[in-house]
Amino acid sequence: MRKRTCLVCDAEKGINQFPSQKRVSSHEHDQNVCRPCYLSHLEIEIDSKNWDEVACPECPTALTFTEVKDMTTAQNFAKYEQACIKATLAADPDFRHCLSTACESGQLHPGGADEPIFRCRECGHKHCVACEANWHEDQTCEESQAARQRDAENEQSQQEVEKVSKPCPECRVPIQKNDGCDHMTC
Repeated sequence: MRKRTCLVCDAEKGINQFPSQKRVSSHEHDQNVCRPCYLSHLEIEIDSKNWDEVACPECPTALTFTEVKDMTTAQNFAKYEQACIKATLAADPDFRHCLSTACESGQLHPGGADEPIFRCRECGHKHCVACEANWHEDQTCEESQAARQRDAENEQSQQEVEKVSKPCPECRVPIQKNDGCDHMTC
């Protein structure tokens, strides 16, 4: 039986432990990475790269959709296929994803900024397509953005106060010692 050494795990394995040239046909080299190492490589590629950047473990050639399907598990391929679908939909300027954190749906919204209210058909969540934020009833986009900025600044100030102070034992108002003795009158 012919043997070959895997470039990744450096183990000598039978030729049947390596992908066939038919499964990875877009490459002009022999397959020198065993199936288990190839599978691990694809899992990492799918989890860490854009769907169209998943590459061969031996060269920078991007794998085709069919090659990924043939060479990985059903679970990894489902992640890969989902990323492919999302990228395809994102390329359509009329497609919008729902901004609700509890929803992963999306739909076409051909009105654009002329029809700024996007209402998700799946969950009913509304957001503004002009400023890509949750719908701001009775506010312009500028007013809504200013309010969000104020809220963020207030939150940051509150966190800073919590870092540098402690609550008064009597009234719980935040206090900070800046100098002098430890005596305090509430």
